Amino acid sequence: MLELLLTTYALCYHFQLDDPLIQLVEDYKWINFFDFRWKLGIDGLSLGPVF
Repeated sequence: MLELLLTTYALCYHFQLDDPLIQLVEDYKWINFFDFRWKLGIDGLSLGPVF
């Protein structure tokens, strides 16, 4: 139930439906030696499976 509330809050207040680009992006350096990065974002097509 908590996950549903947090997802609803994030999508209602921080996701803009009129912007077609990737939103709610996380971007972190994971392994500095190899320059690996963790990058995750949500676009309009992946909005349904997130819910």
